[in-house]
Amino acid sequence: MVVLEDGRLDLVESRFGGFGAGIPHNEPGMRVENGEVVTEPDRPPMEDYSWINSHSALREISLNGETLIAGVDLPHHEALNLTAETTERR
Repeated sequence: MVVLEDGRLDLVESRFGGFGAGIPHNEPGMRVENGEVVTEPDRPPMEDYSWINSHSALREISLNGETLIAGVDLPHHEALNLTAETTERR
């Protein structure tokens, strides 16, 4: 994900260890790379991003190219929500 100047989130790429429930199989830009399903969704930026976390499916969350947290460090099988908070620069 990338945080835009207005604080919205832009989902740039998703990687999954395989197909399963909720994994888009016919989305434009979907490919298999090194055994992972890779999607580059063509969606408008979002105020927040919600998902049900899975330790086996989510490897990490990266924001602006930097890993923020590993999936195993988040609650397993719980609904999560990611938002960005902006701060004023002085």
